[in-house]
Parts: sequence; C-alpha cells; structure tokens
Amino acid sequence: MNNKTNTAASVEADRSLWSIFAKAVGLIMGVAIAYIVLYMAYKDGTTYYQTPSYTNPSMDAFAPALVPSTSPSSPNGTVVPSDENDIPHIDLTKMPQTKEEIVEYYKSANHKVKTQAKSVTRTYNKVSNYNNVLETGGNPILSRIGKAVMGKFLTENLEPKTFTGQAEIAGAFPPPNAVCGLNANEVESAICTDKGNFFELKIYMLPEVDPVNGKGTGAVSTIITKKEITDAVEGYVEISDIRCEYENVYLIANVDKSTGDITELYVNMPLYLNLSALGMDCKVGLCFEDKYTVEW
Repeated sequence: MNNKTNTAASVEADRSLWSIFAKAVGLIMGVAIAYIVLYMAYKDGTTYYQTPSYTNPSMDAFAPALVPSTSPSSPNGTVVPSDENDIPHIDLTKMPQTKEEIVEYYKSANHKVKTQAKSVTRTYNKVSNYNNVLETGGNPILSRIGKAVMGKFLTENLEPKTFTGQAEIAGAFPPPNAVCGLNANEVESAICTDKGNFFELKIYMLPEVDPVNGKGTGAVSTIITKKEITDAVEGYVEISDIRCEYENVYLIANVDKSTGDITELYVNMPLYLNLSALGMDCKVGLCFEDKYTVEW
C-alpha cells in the first residue's frame, strides 16, 4: 500500500516538475520570438507609429522619427523612411537660375517648412469640376458614380485652418507626411523671379499617371488616394480599375530672400479621374487649389 502511495506521489511530483519546465520553456520561447520580431522590425527601419491623419481623418498617417518620403515602387499614397542626406543643403539666400537649381532650392525650402516653421495656415481650399468633364456614356449607374465622386470632392473652404508643431505641419504642408522628392526630369519648366524682398518660384509639372506621395506630382501637391475614391463610390458599385491622370499641375512659392523661408504657397492640381465598373468607363475632371501661409 505504501509503495503504491509513494509511486503515485512520485508520478505527481514528476508531472508538477514537467509542468513547471514546460511553462519555463514556453516563456523563454515567447520572449525569444518577440525579440526576433522586434529586431527584424527595427533592423530595416520600417517600424511606424500610427497617428490620425491631419489631411484626411478617414486615413492613417504614418509618423516615424524622420519625416517620411514615398518610394517610387510603393502604392499610391504610402510612405517609407527617407534619409536626411536626400535633402539638398544649399544657400537659400542665393537666387537659383536653372530648372535644376530651382528644383533643388524648392526641395530644401520645403523641408525647412516641415522641420522649422512655427505654424502653417491653409487659407484657401477649393475643388472644382476641371474642364466641366463628366463622361458616363449615358449610363445611369456610371452617372451616379460620377456624381458621387463630385459630391465627395467638390468643395470650397475659405475658413483658414492653422497647423502647429512639426507633426501637424508635416501632415498638412504638401507633400503631406512625406519629404519632397522632386526631380528636375519630372518638371516641364521652372522660373525664379526676384520680387524685391522675396523670390517667386513657379514650377510646372509634366503630365503624370498615378503618382505616389512625395514623388513627381505627389512631391508638390496633395494627391488623392485610391482609397478616398473607392470610399466615395462605396455602396454604388464595385470599381474594377482606377486611373488618375494629372496634367497642368503647378505651384507658386514666395521665399523670403534674406532667410530662405517660404512665406506663401499656392498649388493648382488638375486631373482626370478614370473609373471602370461593369465593363464600362467613367471620366471625371477635378481641379484642386490650395493656398498656404507660413509663420516663422
């Protein structure tokens, strides 16, 4: 009897020890896996902290330590970290002459706004029907889609909105939440005029289809994302294809000669939005206009 009791106690003790051992191994494995995941995430610098977007509450804005820029291969509107070495460090009190110099000048001045400005105020925001284009082929479903898109975007806001703090400014001043990665080969023409106390920069972009945030047209303006478009037509029909054709996009920036500070920015961004649904096409013309003032 005593032998059976001792054997049972021994078995129970062994089970208890095995349970403790298993839990310990499980804990160690869990910590190891968590460490590996964190290491891999931080190793390539792609860990982000998500905060609400200042430009569109329905979308997420990524806010890593550095103001991000967009990779040419990334989807419309997404961002990846940018190296500070990508930002040209030039004398902003010296007047740029060539197209290449003006592009580099604007990139540097734009980055200065995002990192040093005291506040940015959007004083004007308007979206209109570009060239009165609304092509639906007489199809009632596509007509509803086109009108839904226009109803979503066509606005005129004259009430100023001020953004303060580096995160807010980086999210509001174009390109939003991205470093300006403009290249001279994406620009049709660029002009710098001495206006006495300031330089006036005019940059005219080449036509572009589906730009990404921070590059090309997406480097000088706040492009619309495909998510915004699909949200606008949600409930009407499923969109099979979206194509954004930007043309005649330009900006005018006033830069203080003595400091190199952008004081005013105007952006004009026309595009044709092409949607495909049910084997049919819909085309809507939209023109976005924004005006900003910057305080230092």
